[in-house]
Amino acid sequence: MRRLWRSLVLLSLMISGAVWPVAPAKAQDTDTFICDNLEPCYSVKGGNGWREVTDGNPYAEHARWTLNEDAETDYAIWEGRLDVAGIYEVAVWYPERINMSNQPATSDATYEVRHADGIEEVHVDQQQGIGQWNVLAEVPCPAGDFCHVRLSDETSEPDNTRLIWFDAVRFRLLTENVPPVNLETAVSPITATVDTTVTFTATLSAIVAQQVDLMATLPEGLRYQEGSVTGGADYDADTRQIRLDNTIVETGQTVNVTYRAEVSALMQDGSILQSRTTMTNGDQAPQYRTSTVVVANDTITQILIPMIIAVDNDLADEGQELFCRLEQAASNDHVVILAWIDGPAAEGDSYLYRVRPASTTACTYAYDDPTAGYTLGQDVWQMPEEIANPYTIAGFLTGVLLAYPNARQVMPVMVGHGSGISANGLAGQPGGKKRQDDPLAGLLFDEHPAGTSLSTQSLGDALRWSLDDARAAGSERERYNGMFFDACLMGMVEVAYEVRNSVDLLLSSSSVKWATFRYDQHIGAITSDQQSARAILTAWLDGEIAELAADSRYPYTYALIDLRQLDNLRQALDALAEALRGVLPEQQAAIESAAKQIDCFDNNSDGQIQVGVDTYCDLASLSRALATNLDDQPAVRDAAMALQTVISDTVLRERHQSGQPWLYPDVSWNWQQLGGLSIYTPLAADDWKRRFYTGDYFQIAADGQWDDFLMAYWGADTVPPETPTQAGVPTIPPAQQPVYVSMYLPLIQRQ
Repeated sequence: MRRLWRSLVLLSLMISGAVWPVAPAKAQDTDTFICDNLEPCYSVKGGNGWREVTDGNPYAEHARWTLNEDAETDYAIWEGRLDVAGIYEVAVWYPERINMSNQPATSDATYEVRHADGIEEVHVDQQQGIGQWNVLAEVPCPAGDFCHVRLSDETSEPDNTRLIWFDAVRFRLLTENVPPVNLETAVSPITATVDTTVTFTATLSAIVAQQVDLMATLPEGLRYQEGSVTGGADYDADTRQIRLDNTIVETGQTVNVTYRAEVSALMQDGSILQSRTTMTNGDQAPQYRTSTVVVANDTITQILIPMIIAVDNDLADEGQELFCRLEQAASNDHVVILAWIDGPAAEGDSYLYRVRPASTTACTYAYDDPTAGYTLGQDVWQMPEEIANPYTIAGFLTGVLLAYPNARQVMPVMVGHGSGISANGLAGQPGGKKRQDDPLAGLLFDEHPAGTSLSTQSLGDALRWSLDDARAAGSERERYNGMFFDACLMGMVEVAYEVRNSVDLLLSSSSVKWATFRYDQHIGAITSDQQSARAILTAWLDGEIAELAADSRYPYTYALIDLRQLDNLRQALDALAEALRGVLPEQQAAIESAAKQIDCFDNNSDGQIQVGVDTYCDLASLSRALATNLDDQPAVRDAAMALQTVISDTVLRERHQSGQPWLYPDVSWNWQQLGGLSIYTPLAADDWKRRFYTGDYFQIAADGQWDDFLMAYWGADTVPPETPTQAGVPTIPPAQQPVYVSMYLPLIQRQ
């Protein structure tokens, strides 16, 4: 668990990725810069209160100290003299107090870390973590000495009762070349009527001078107002693009580009117009932002279903069939379906449809003619290709809420590949976030831009931003009524917790999610007396089962989760984690034995469910096994049983079926009594994904204690296994794939 106020003990170091010290050393590699208190990069200000020591294991055998004050009188600065821009891990070293005055070290050393995005303040207990590197933060830094760490003698403790160590600071490069230019976009007004003039703004700012290119595309339905562009940009009428080419954004400078457009008289009520802005900056990954304009439909809509359908991958054929089934369901007068579908082409087949009833039973939708049967700007609108980007998703959902302000139930659906938890800002995920060398996949796999997906944190961000932005523009909606993840492995506690403040009810699967795509039945069957999200999602769950239950070749898991209970669930999980830590290391063998008895899921997509290999496991199964195996440990037993009660309150409906998956006829997936929610459980064997299971990437790890228990279980000096090559990108041996089989991982087609 990571808190703003944190005592940095050895336990927390591996979570933060610290290097385990054997002894201080002066040698530095090209990715590391260490500023010691004897180096030119270190400077002090203040009076004569400085003292020096050489014992107690200071870095490079020397450290300084002074006594604390209730107001600042002395301070020091360690500059990071960095060769390249990037994300840096910033850590501090301080020694042990030996043969000195009676004052102990401060428990409230306030380090200020200056970086590209601002200043991060971190409180450190210098009585803990002595003689080793203690990580303060991971921050973006430009090349040069802009980034620094500052520490003063001011603490919250009584004057002259504590000593404060001033020793060494390490800047360790994690990821090179952070985009140093920030892009923000806005439009006003967001809600407009036909012939209304709207003003778009793109703002660029930089911490170091950089050359950038900017391109903003006006969607059909908006007419550019001649001569309105400012900021040195130009308008290209042929491409409908605002362009700012080869512009230098100077250090500390802000560049503003504005332009105006009018809403076409052809726009129908309910229109959602997204303008995509792209900024490129040398070799950096492009940054994407969207600005959304809507023409509101004020009529009362009973059920509004916005769908995000990511089939720019191996699901392209199934995506066409899915869309045709949506058209079959669109005759239901109780429902409005807004389907954003991103097809397999690199450009030109990402569209938003206000789905119309099918005029024929034959499926006519095709990616090469995506507007056939629809009118561009009236019931179909071109959308950004970046369907797995939190900014574009937030812009879409904000537009949905503002375009249909009187919808009684709003229930988003996300369709595509899924892989459960995913650390934020990884190599294949959208720009604008810090990146790590982690092949964990995400949600909504997208091949254009190549290999992108939505991380767990970005999923939560997109939903939260959409509601915040809609409320800022006048919406009264606080939460989405329900949501369906039509993707594999998304029924995890970590995922549910990330979206708990944005959604009431969640329908998801903890295991493989077979691509039934029976939305013709799911949506078509919604009746006038079935108007609550719970009734609708329960019927969807039962409908999915009806498609699969008669055939044991389709083992499945489904659960309807009340996300309003997730805080209670996290608290019960924390109590169990704390109880488990309390019996370590004596009961480690009993905990491991329990972990080998629980029900897990095939999260590495090799077709088998193996103890110690598959680490996404059912939480209720885990709590029962712990209560049984540690029955002689009252604290663990009682906490495990209490957690089972909260799971029962949280999971409103759970259904599963064991069987032999048709792709692996010689393998059985046998589950006993599932609870409906899985959790990351590397207990039978350590796992490489544990290195990313931190509060930086998952909110439940930031708020809760499960990650603390995992750290204590494996030991603070145990570094997780190295990330395997191609991890998170499962493959199936050709012998297991008959030519007539279409396999899509982790969303799998029925045979």
